[in-house]
Amino acid sequence: MRDSTLKLQCWPGLARLWHRGELSAVIHAAGFSLALNSFLLTSFLWPGLANTPFRWTLGGVVMVWWLIGIRSNRSYLSQRVGVDSDSDEKLIEQFMIAQCHYLKGHWPESESILRQILRKNPRDVESGLLLSQVWRRGGQPEKALAQLSHLQKLDESLQWSTEISHEMHQIVAASAGDDPEGYADNADANPNELAAVSISEFSKTTEMSDVYANRDAAERRAA
Repeated sequence: MRDSTLKLQCWPGLARLWHRGELSAVIHAAGFSLALNSFLLTSFLWPGLANTPFRWTLGGVVMVWWLIGIRSNRSYLSQRVGVDSDSDEKLIEQFMIAQCHYLKGHWPESESILRQILRKNPRDVESGLLLSQVWRRGGQPEKALAQLSHLQKLDESLQWSTEISHEMHQIVAASAGDDPEGYADNADANPNELAAVSISEFSKTTEMSDVYANRDAAERRAA
């Protein structure tokens, strides 16, 4: 992560172009590229195209432009780290609330919060996995399977492959009438009874939530 940040700092306009795709950043980056290439062309490849004073002036412009660009990129990235940090903390807090609703058997409330999280971060595999569990518990196995299939296509899902496979097995087993763990989909079941089973089933995910939070904190420190 630190290497990526350093690369984004080295080219004027690149940080804003990479993160936000701003038109002004495109112009900034392209303009610097044109100036740099012109300097290299007239200084080394075809020096006869321009006289010495022009080359020195152009070289000075390129150097100043580069230094200002690095300073601008650093300022933008430092501000972005603060914004991302606040955003990540809010998403983790929302996930914990959704998890509590899940454990209580409040499927609609949990689904609503998880949808909000995934709108902000569509590649959040942990939230997507919990949403599939909510749908399975709420009697919507088709939606749960579609969600799991989507998650399997994400690179971030590699560390969750075991959990995703297990969840798919539960849906298929329940659909076939084979419920080895005793909690087939039942939208009308007593939430308190389901909550007792959910707490046991979801304990591993709760532990992974702490890992998720600690990992994000470590990445922010490394940046």
